[in-house]
Order: sequence, then C-alpha cells, then structure tokens
Amino acid sequence: MADLGAIGDTFQIAKNTNMVAYANPRAGRGGTPPYQRTKYTLSGNVKNDANANASRRVVAYLRRNGEFVGHATSDPTTGNWSIGTPYNEEHDIVCLDDTAGTTYNDLIHRATPV
Repeated sequence: MADLGAIGDTFQIAKNTNMVAYANPRAGRGGTPPYQRTKYTLSGNVKNDANANASRRVVAYLRRNGEFVGHATSDPTTGNWSIGTPYNEEHDIVCLDDTAGTTYNDLIHRATPV
C-alpha cells in the first residue's frame, strides 16, 4: 500500500478522480455505549474525473489491526463525507469507485485525527 499524501492533500481515487481527506477532533456523544462513542471525525471531499463533486462509498479501517471503523457515502451535490471514530490514531480511508462508466481502481489514504 502506497502513502498517497498528507492529511488535507488531494489524491487520485482513480484516473483523474480526486479525494481530499481530513481528520478533525469531534466532541463525544453522551449516552451512547463506549464502543459506539465517536470522539473524532474523519472527513473529506470526493471529486470525479471531470473534477465535479461525486457520490462514492468511503470506508474507514483502523490501520494498526484492520478493524472496520465505519463507512459513509459522499454527498452527490457537495462530494463531502464524514465518519466518526473513537480512535486518535492512524486510519486507512478507502474510497470505492462507482460501477458506472469507466472502471477505476479504488484508492486508499492514511489519515490521523488531529
């Protein structure tokens, strides 16, 4: 797996398709079980090969052991997505290509909440 850039950098999802990934702290949610508390948020923006905002499935895994953390679908209008996480450590963010049009490789990006 390649290191495709720093947090906040734009990187290719597939040929001419870009995603920007950010990791930001977020206040915890009171009243939820400890295993569901999300103290941090991983968020970003997805753009297609025409540099327009795009809807894609984005999945987060804990980097140290591959544990599934959560998933989201980016907004088709804004391209924005966010996934809550209780972990203040490195995550792998996977953006999956859609099934329409040209088939591109999925993209993986490393992100750490700040």
